[in-house]
Amino acid sequence: MKVVQGTLGHAGIVLTADTYVSVLPQLYHDSARATARLVLKAVRVTNRKIGKERAGA
Repeated sequence: MKVVQGTLGHAGIVLTADTYVSVLPQLYHDSARATARLVLKAVRVTNRKIGKERAGA
């Protein structure tokens, strides 16, 4: 919430909370999904590298 306040330049956290509290659950969900995609992509890349190293050994 504090990050949103700072990003939008709100003087107080109350304005930010009152205005944006309804969108936060969706924001959290979207952020979690995006993070999961990044982690899974990194796992796939790592697995490919490990597979190539084993094949070359």
